[in-house]
Amino acid sequence: MGFQPLEANVSVFHKKGIIIAIYVDDLLITGQDHKEIDDIKGALSKRFQISDLGPVSFYLGMTITRDRLNHML
Repeated sequence: MGFQPLEANVSVFHKKGIIIAIYVDDLLITGQDHKEIDDIKGALSKRFQISDLGPVSFYLGMTITRDRLNHML
């Protein structure tokens, strides 16, 4: 799909502002282009059985809190 791994961590991939972090069978897809993210999820679902758990709130033992007003996690 054209994603490239980060040099610092080969389980994190990036392409045009989209980041995919992979750990075993968990994926975290993030970015500002919601259509591109939906396209990626659609492409992945054609090849793999996936579950979309919605906006992230917990990942790899970390609680994720969003502050949309200040654009921070």
